[in-house]
Amino acid sequence: MPPGKLTTEELRSKLTAPLPSEAIRPDPRNPKLSAINPAFILERLNEVFGEGGWTERYAVIEAHPDARMIVVKCDFAVPKLKIFRQAFGGNANEDRGDAFKGACTDALTKCASKLGIANQVFKGEYDVQVKHEAKAEREQHLRKTDSVTAPHYRFSNQAIPDRGSRNQKDRSGS
Repeated sequence: MPPGKLTTEELRSKLTAPLPSEAIRPDPRNPKLSAINPAFILERLNEVFGEGGWTERYAVIEAHPDARMIVVKCDFAVPKLKIFRQAFGGNANEDRGDAFKGACTDALTKCASKLGIANQVFKGEYDVQVKHEAKAEREQHLRKTDSVTAPHYRFSNQAIPDRGSRNQKDRSGS
């Protein structure tokens, strides 16, 4: 159903649906926190509002040449649905280009959170550390199980003897 035809409840449900588990990982700066892969945010925005159904505009708020921190403002809009959000984002990457991109991503992610996207993470309901520990335990269990139940094959570099195949003439050159 196109975004303009969704009820408010349907729209809210699509926006707030949990992201796939691979979208969330421990934050590299603080493993006790979660980080969201921005590709999944963009994907959700496109799924719900359609390609070209939403816009974003950025304005640099702070980018002093002597400081690493870049701060931008994002104006997010879904014009057909009269949805407008604004948020700020920042990044202090040593590479200035990456700092600008990171600040824009941070601001867009915050706008998306104001729509309910990935709200489980922002509300602290998603414990990525526990999830990753559970995944590691599950993988370790599977490795133990596979070593017991998986068939064992031995490989060698010896030629496999011909068992009288139908193409024997072709192989002998006759």
